[in-house]
Amino acid sequence: MYCEECGAKCKKDELFCAECGAPLQKEEPPKKEKKTEKKPMSKGKKRACILIAFVVAALVIAYCILNNQLSPKTIAKNFVDAIASGDSDKLYNYLDLGDDQTFTSKKIFAELMDGEDQEVDIENYKVTNVTYGDGNLSASVTIAYTSKGSSSEKTTTIPLIKSKNKKWLVFDEWKINFSGTNSMVVKDFKLYVPKDSKVTYADISVDPKYKDAKSSTDEKDCYVLPQVFPAETEIKIALKDGLTLEDTVTPSSYRTSYTANISLDMIRDEDQTKIKDTIKGNLTTIYNGVLQNKAFQDIKGDLKISSEKEKDIQSEYESLVEDLKESSNTLTAISFTNVTLSRVEFDDNGELEFRAKVEYKYSIKYSYSGSERTKDSSDSSYVNLAYHLQDGNYQLVDIDNLVDYFSRY
Repeated sequence: MYCEECGAKCKKDELFCAECGAPLQKEEPPKKEKKTEKKPMSKGKKRACILIAFVVAALVIAYCILNNQLSPKTIAKNFVDAIASGDSDKLYNYLDLGDDQTFTSKKIFAELMDGEDQEVDIENYKVTNVTYGDGNLSASVTIAYTSKGSSSEKTTTIPLIKSKNKKWLVFDEWKINFSGTNSMVVKDFKLYVPKDSKVTYADISVDPKYKDAKSSTDEKDCYVLPQVFPAETEIKIALKDGLTLEDTVTPSSYRTSYTANISLDMIRDEDQTKIKDTIKGNLTTIYNGVLQNKAFQDIKGDLKISSEKEKDIQSEYESLVEDLKESSNTLTAISFTNVTLSRVEFDDNGELEFRAKVEYKYSIKYSYSGSERTKDSSDSSYVNLAYHLQDGNYQLVDIDNLVDYFSRY
């Protein structure tokens, strides 16, 4: 060994250098490193690692699948599927409806779908293009399709819009953009009906809360329905006097209101039958009264006349008596065989005025060449009668054009 101070050679067992006296440092043998053996991983840890890896992989796959299912391409494809199959439940889920769905419920939508006569004839289709706009807030999906019985390919574009809300807090939610001419609902649809009427729209009673006082008048009430479907829909209007009118309306982006007018088609068959029977009964009472020389006071109870119009009806009755007296042919018998309603409208006072064709058989006597003769015949004529409905009964308020000539030819 050698001295580290002077470099002189020294013996191994010497403690100090013989030349300079510096202490000598003994070389220590290198320490052997302890070998640590790795313990094998337990089965439980292995299973936990495998499970974690599986869960992570499953989440990644699920995310990719769900993200694809919620993509504009898939939404548009599913929408076309629903149209082609006529699946009202699926189609309804695509509608972007507000909070008030009173008149746009799934039940109403299904009934409207069932009532459609047009058959969807899409045979097959494919998505050909997807484009994004408005900073990826909107999308357009182009669909190419063929119809049954046709080999020519057609195309249509389905617009979509990204919802403000996230689906399950993670995924973008895309909806079919029903706006403008593509709208699947008509907003703020107005109904103008006679004052104090009860309205039923699509078999749903319209609540008074929908009445718009600003748009209502002295003659008509205005109801504003938040949203309705653009399809032919039944309306029933129960007038305050008890008569029920039935009509249909087809709302659209161009037709955003409905005004109730009256026509014979709107009056139910049972109500028309009652009206015709009332007209026939009134005419029978009037002419029998004339034939029996009765005063008006003797027949007015059977006519059920409105007290406010009694004098007007009396004047018509007495005019008929005078006209028949002055006729060269004397009426001896008359029976009304049939009444056909030809028109109905509201008169100036809001009462129902009917024009009716009445058919009748009659008998007359007349003088010819100094001898008295008789004749039985039949004829028809048009009369006008107006009624006020009170407690289910028709009160006569006006009558005009009563038959006062009976021909012998």
